[in-house]
Amino acid sequence: MPESDAYAFAFFAFAWAALYLLYLVLSMTALPVAYNIWAHLALECVTVVFWLVAFALLARNASDYSSVESDYINLDKSVYDLYMATYSAAGLSALVWLLFVATLVWLGFNVHRHLHQKGVATNPAANPAMTNPVNPNAGVQGPNALPY
Repeated sequence: MPESDAYAFAFFAFAWAALYLLYLVLSMTALPVAYNIWAHLALECVTVVFWLVAFALLARNASDYSSVESDYINLDKSVYDLYMATYSAAGLSALVWLLFVATLVWLGFNVHRHLHQKGVATNPAANPAMTNPVNPNAGVQGPNALPY
């Protein structure tokens, strides 16, 4: 019988994703000063990794269950239901992982586009950290100031 660590980690990944999405909703609507684009990008990356691990662990359990299932013809209904729930959880976690990968790609594209529109990536004068590494806040004010 496979270990049940996959279920605990999948629940952790779900709780992490719920808290992360709560942060995003609150920081974009009720408390915009709490939003940071770099924190958003970092949390999105961590969430993608967590769901990838949850998907891999659940798929491993489903694989282990399929080998056990082929050895026994007459399975108890509760054991069969556990197998089917594990297969479903592995499939749903793969879907959630793919959706988070899609949002990560979308976010990365928009961050890249935002930085190029502001001229931060190509214009050293628009990025104080490139011109003055000792005091990155020196210099830029007004329309070239970064909002984050």
